[in-house]
This record gives sequence, C-alpha cells and structure tokens, in this order.
Amino acid sequence: AARPGAALVVASGATAVGLLGLVTASHGVLGLVTLVGLGVATGALPPLAQTEILRRAGTVHRDLASALIPVVFNGGIAVGAAGASVVVGHTGVGALPVPAAAVAFVATIGLLMVTRSSAA
Repeated sequence: AARPGAALVVASGATAVGLLGLVTASHGVLGLVTLVGLGVATGALPPLAQTEILRRAGTVHRDLASALIPVVFNGGIAVGAAGASVVVGHTGVGALPVPAAAVAFVATIGLLMVTRSSAA
C-alpha cells in the first residue's frame, strides 16, 4: 500500500512470467500452481493500477481520473480481445500465452520506467 507503483511493476512482471508458464505447465501440480500464481498476479493488477492512477492524478484531477479508469480498462479489454481473436484465428488457442506475455512484459518495462523516473 505504501508503494503501489512498485507493487504494480511486480504484479505485471509476475503476470508475464505466469503467462509464459502456461506454455509448459499444462498438466498436474505445475499447471495448478501456474494458474493460481497467474490468478493472484492478475487479480492484483486492477486495484494497484487504480491506486497508482489516482495517486498520480492528485486531488485536482482525481474525478477525471476516476471517470477514465473504466474507459481505459474496457478499451484494453476490447483491444486485447480483438488481438487474441486474430491470433486464435490464425494459429489456435495454444498460441495465446506467448503474445500475451509479450504485452505484459512491455507493460512491465513501461511501468518500471515510469515509476523509476518519478522516484528520482
């Protein structure tokens, strides 16, 4: 709670790792552990993102940020679903974890850059 930006970077990175883990952990205990870890990491993303967005918005822009959060989240869901449908249409469902992990990894790098530059 004291450092939502850092926790957001960790959760985003854990999401990328968990998505890559889906490629190899399709059965047994390893698959279950991967799914649980991915669930925890992805479940942490929305509240951490909201906290960081509102913190960065400050009191002056908090209302606008609050209104834009669901718009941006739903837009991301729509774009992700559209991209996933293209991947599934061309290569099948089994190919989804790798591009999804790449998106999460790029997001992690972006978040890391933003949180580091604001900490300096």
